[in-house]
Amino acid sequence: MPSLDANESALLDALAVQWFAGNPLTVMQAMGLSHLGSPATMHRRIARLRKMGMIATDEDANDTRIKRLILTPAAVAHFEQLGQSLQTAAVSA
Repeated sequence: MPSLDANESALLDALAVQWFAGNPLTVMQAMGLSHLGSPATMHRRIARLRKMGMIATDEDANDTRIKRLILTPAAVAHFEQLGQSLQTAAVSA
């Protein structure tokens, strides 16, 4: 698993919430998450997550200018590992 910093993790979390709900964010929507950083900063974070293999883009079938951010199997595995770690911690507590 790639090592995510806190900002990358926060962005991945925000993307995952929407993706798991069946409403993946577009690149433009993700760049508009102002509570996570400026649009330029968000663009760099998106690029880093793509380079790490945690997210990919999926073009809209009707408008190729629209690119949705989707989780890759690596990101899904990351969240599954987090879930297992939480379950283990809950049992140990």
